[in-house]
Amino acid sequence: MANFFFFTDIDKLDTQTLPQSYGSLGNLSNKDRYRVTSLHTASSDTNAIAISNAVVLAQEIPGTSLVNLILKPLSKPTEISGRIKFFIYKGIKRDSLFNGNIIAIRSTNDLTETIWKSHEARNKSITDSANDAGVAVPTLDVSPSQEALGIQFKANGIDDLKIIDTDTIESLFFNNSDENQYPIVRSGWVIGEFDHNGFGLEIVFENIGFEATLGSARNIENIIEVDQLPTSPTSLQILTHWNKKEVILNYMDPASFFGSFYTGSLRLNKVTDTERLKEEEIYDEVIVKFFKKNTVYLDIRNENNQSYDFYMNYGKDIQLAFDESSALQTTNFYASNWPILELDNTDFVTGNTTKRNLLRIALPKGDNTLPLIFVSQGFINRGGANSFPRVLSGNRKFVELERIANNSFVNDITMALPNNAENGNTTVVASYIKLRYVKGFETRDLVTPPSSPPSTILNSNPLDNIFVPFQMDIPFTGTPKVKYKVYDEEAYIDQRSTNGLEFVTSVGFAEDVDNITFFAFAREKRTGKGARNTKGFSLSSETSNEQDYFLNLVASKHNTTQLIETEFDLPSGDLVDVPIIENNNSNSFLRFTDTDGDELIGFTIAKSELDTLNTIATSSGLLTNFKIFLGLTNRVNDVDTNGNKFTSFDLVLRGFEETTGDITVSDVSTNLKVFINGTI
Repeated sequence: MANFFFFTDIDKLDTQTLPQSYGSLGNLSNKDRYRVTSLHTASSDTNAIAISNAVVLAQEIPGTSLVNLILKPLSKPTEISGRIKFFIYKGIKRDSLFNGNIIAIRSTNDLTETIWKSHEARNKSITDSANDAGVAVPTLDVSPSQEALGIQFKANGIDDLKIIDTDTIESLFFNNSDENQYPIVRSGWVIGEFDHNGFGLEIVFENIGFEATLGSARNIENIIEVDQLPTSPTSLQILTHWNKKEVILNYMDPASFFGSFYTGSLRLNKVTDTERLKEEEIYDEVIVKFFKKNTVYLDIRNENNQSYDFYMNYGKDIQLAFDESSALQTTNFYASNWPILELDNTDFVTGNTTKRNLLRIALPKGDNTLPLIFVSQGFINRGGANSFPRVLSGNRKFVELERIANNSFVNDITMALPNNAENGNTTVVASYIKLRYVKGFETRDLVTPPSSPPSTILNSNPLDNIFVPFQMDIPFTGTPKVKYKVYDEEAYIDQRSTNGLEFVTSVGFAEDVDNITFFAFAREKRTGKGARNTKGFSLSSETSNEQDYFLNLVASKHNTTQLIETEFDLPSGDLVDVPIIENNNSNSFLRFTDTDGDELIGFTIAKSELDTLNTIATSSGLLTNFKIFLGLTNRVNDVDTNGNKFTSFDLVLRGFEETTGDITVSDVSTNLKVFINGTI
């Protein structure tokens, strides 16, 4: 199991103040402002410590003697639901890593030591190879260059060294040559020294449609600014405003990040030793240093991973209570003018000396006929008050809700939050709760929903709106036969009416020699084999030259899985194979024969067809600053001439379009058809 460390020397860290803290900054010059960096000072210059195993690179803060370190984690804490894409350490003293254009002496810290070791090993390998070949040894640099950390790439750089602020951080990680890969650091290593006068930490999630830019990694703090709405906004202005504000959901307050380890363990790297902290120790030594040490962030998303009322189909109000018996009180979830709700000690019941604080939540019914909550991060209240609930997994993460008659809200669920009660009073530990409020499809024929606003993107079948084709990208360079990217972002799929399966997926995007494949596979299962377990079908991002085609590669990785091909002789006289992975004109859903098979879904199109979809999207009038989904319409259940059942859909691009300031949902034809084996 990986170890995770606090990011600096806790003994030198000053207690954070409100002006340094993460979160809303109110408004300035008609702009709403939100800081996504946690700022700090220290009693003296203090070590920067790697939170996790990670690949690391550096960027200068222009006009200063400071740099920022960007860590791309190689391990994921079980306490955090989403995948952390970057830890950005802001305000590192340049001379703690560099001496002019070379790396600082090896004894400066663990990062400089590992760079020197790698450099010397490379020099030795080149020397040995030359000697073995009987040729002259080339001239080699004695000291490792600053390029080992990517610091040479700048917004004002020359030629290939120019990478502007609007380019993505991700692109820089894949811009290095095979001969000079960025170093890997281990959790707990000293990787530089913070300037005690001011430094910060930024935690960035991986989400489809969001890429942190290099500009945000070349400053000391990152503030999201959004123009305030006019007095009488149009629906387009409202959605554009909130779409920009959704950016903050890609970040996490370090207070709640480290607070999430309260139910596990967190390590400190001190001058003399390493300490492993648990529960009260984590709060007393670490969390108390943050201004928002008692803040709970409540993050509620809809089925398309946007804030729950983004489509304006539920309303701004939710209901909350803070014990088991009090009446629920109506609360404006968006009261802060941002799509997240903050709660603190003053909201909770006083005098609580148990292990847990309670939070009851009731959500609006809106147009949701089969409401369900998936607990992405957090604890459902179970068991006795003097212990804390276990981490949720499998079907325990799903809560089916009821539409209560004569009530605007569904029934409530009760969440548990850690209470550091050693002082004899309520002490909420900084936490983060993330809920997905989704719509189920329990029967094949859709229950007619209540009227939805024209801005609501509806799922008309369980396989709708899973993929966002123009916001999914494969970062790997080179020309491997197969490359694919798996995102940690969750999608809910309810196929109970067809194959009895219901699960939350990870989604992915693959490219092989001929095809593009959009795919999703079960990560947390509510029904089906192994529903009480977390493990479903497993894939991770990679490149490969083992197979020509993505599906063949998948089959080879899962030796209990056999890829099958079913030929349908359509009444029209056409032949369709499901799936055909070697025919670049096929558009076919994936199906597998083993017990995991139905937990992997998706479809393949030819590479040229993706270009066609892009052309259609840009010329269709769909608003490209919003998500554009792949939708399935005109479902037809049929039987071929040999008696084989199949289902076909028309593939559409689904998104928003504008009409005189109002916004509506539009389906744009792609002239492509999707065929599925069996009845859906």
